Amino acid sequence: MVEAGKRSKEATAGTITEHGKIGGEFKVTKNPAFLQERLKLFNEIYERQQEELKKVEKREIDITLKDGKVIKGKLFETTALEIATKISKKLAASVYAAKIVYSKKEPFPLAKGAGKYPPQISLTK
Repeated sequence: MVEAGKRSKEATAGTITEHGKIGGEFKVTKNPAFLQERLKLFNEIYERQQEELKKVEKREIDITLKDGKVIKGKLFETTALEIATKISKKLAASVYAAKIVYSKKEPFPLAKGAGKYPPQISLTK
């Protein structure tokens, strides 16, 4: 076994077992406690973002497709799946990605920092 550095020894003192793994052998645990902590944190962040999103003006925007066609949508509401469905249900079922291209400087309230751009969407099969 390779000799661990001083920091490693101090940080893991008493936790490496004869298997050489921190905490010993991995054991699958049904519903471990950390999952509830993560879920609680996720829900707090999600609720905060939803509240901020409610405050944003959802004005009409122009969405330019890859072929140059422009369709109308709502800022922070229209999704790539909705656009694909408007074009064709078959397209919506076969699309697996949407490329978002930001074309206009405008505040984006849910991003860290101000001055992000609203999207232009192109669909990819």
